[in-house]
Amino acid sequence: MSENLMQLESLLGEELRIFSNILRLEKEKSEAIIKKDGNLMQKLSQEQENYLDKIPPLEKNRRDIINYYSRKNPKGNLTLTDIASIESATDDLTQIGSLLKKTLNKIKSVQETNNQMMNDNLEYFRKIMKEIRQSVTIETGYSEKGIEKGKTLNSFILDKKI
Repeated sequence: MSENLMQLESLLGEELRIFSNILRLEKEKSEAIIKKDGNLMQKLSQEQENYLDKIPPLEKNRRDIINYYSRKNPKGNLTLTDIASIESATDDLTQIGSLLKKTLNKIKSVQETNNQMMNDNLEYFRKIMKEIRQSVTIETGYSEKGIEKGKTLNSFILDKKI
């Protein structure tokens, strides 16, 4: 096995490890969204950013290796299967690539779900705020006669739009 192939497998393995952690964090974010735990969301997002910062150097090294193989075999866009066949390698490379692709697809799916849940929560809070704005009075309570005191339209208390 060539040094480039070993390095490529190592890079893909490291990317798989990082993206698996990102997937785990996205799933934890789902729970935080359901619990409406903003502090946990912030903590998880910061941890996720730390993982994401590790990706660009790995991607650059991976592209460099792919370019090396492209120069040796100007077929166009090479796949991991193409590289494995050039190197007469085992299925390890394609298996790692397949797992990486599945993990990325899972991340995308969980992120879409999280985004929808957050949008739903925002819409819910907008509706609540609208109702509160419409029902707030300057003076709350009842008059001496037991009658509810009048409401003021567009009350200044909660008249800010979100």
